[in-house]
Amino acid sequence: MTRPHAPLALLLATSALACATTADTITVCAEGCDHVSINAAIDAAKDGDVIQLAAEIYIEEGPVDTDGKAVTIRGVVAEDESGTPLSILDGNGTHRVLVCRSGEDARTVFENLVITNGHDRAGGNGMANLDASHPTLRNCTFTLNGGSAASALLDGGSMASFTRSGGGMSNEAGSSPRLIGCRFIGNNAWTGGGMCNEDAHPSLIDCIFIDNAADGPGGGMYNLGDSRPTLLRCRFERNVAANGAGMNNCGGNTPRLEACAFVGNVSEFDGGGLNNCTGSAPILRNCTFRANEAGRRGGGIHNDSGGPTVLRCTFESNVPDSITYATEDARPRVMTIDPNVTGDQDGDGDYDATDVRLAMIEFGIVEAMPGSPEDVERKPAR
Repeated sequence: MTRPHAPLALLLATSALACATTADTITVCAEGCDHVSINAAIDAAKDGDVIQLAAEIYIEEGPVDTDGKAVTIRGVVAEDESGTPLSILDGNGTHRVLVCRSGEDARTVFENLVITNGHDRAGGNGMANLDASHPTLRNCTFTLNGGSAASALLDGGSMASFTRSGGGMSNEAGSSPRLIGCRFIGNNAWTGGGMCNEDAHPSLIDCIFIDNAADGPGGGMYNLGDSRPTLLRCRFERNVAANGAGMNNCGGNTPRLEACAFVGNVSEFDGGGLNNCTGSAPILRNCTFRANEAGRRGGGIHNDSGGPTVLRCTFESNVPDSITYATEDARPRVMTIDPNVTGDQDGDGDYDATDVRLAMIEFGIVEAMPGSPEDVERKPAR
């Protein structure tokens, strides 16, 4: 084994030191920082840099565009245990606030930010992720983008006058942002008041959607096309829409939800908590639907076409009913112990204990007694 010559060893050590010190922190604030503009800081940054904001309100001349760079834009939080973001990015009601459209990956990070007052008639008021962009967002709040949903309803205005889709966030064309601990509050759009996903595959962990509104479908979230979002421990509460106040799925997509809650959402027509149409077939496991309301059918879930798989979910006090379906093809696959939420397995128009047993037989939990109606109407347990 040979040892490198001293000059070579020195060169290697110097290179290692250079690699260790390539990431810089660039500060942005009104006075005394490296820059006064976030976009100017991005222009000056290189991959790996951190752009550190202050507890201020930032109003840029246009959207904050990371331009494909692997940078972290980091705000500050309250000193108490709440971790509330104090760095506010304000769209001033004239443009969307954030955009990733250059193939950003998970190394482009947004942390501890409030994104508010964004407006773009095409959608994505708070943030738009386009062209297969995959940024990471942590502890960000999207609020009052597209205008206040509450004030619009009180004034008798139409949400259509604001934006097309994705009041808080719009994800399109294969984009798959990852959101952790983010909040969507009081945003609105024609579709997808909180978030709209079109052929997009975001993942959300511990996120909440509260008081968002859509004039059309999807008060909290609207998924269309080949979208495959995954949600873990997310909450949809007090959202409003024409259909699918909590979430609306349309176009054959397959969202996956684990341990999510739909509480107090209100739709004008179908699917207070969740509405599925045109072949969409979400998979829900260990989810809760409570006190949701639909003006026509499916207070908890309505399936117009496409049947969800509902595993060990609980339903309580949904109005006028828990689960409905328009056609036999839209019949949900349900495994539950709650007799109110099995779906009408035997076709008698009621949700009762017989439906529970039929569902349990279908999923192989129990076996049908030989010669019983269940044995005739359902094949033996798998």
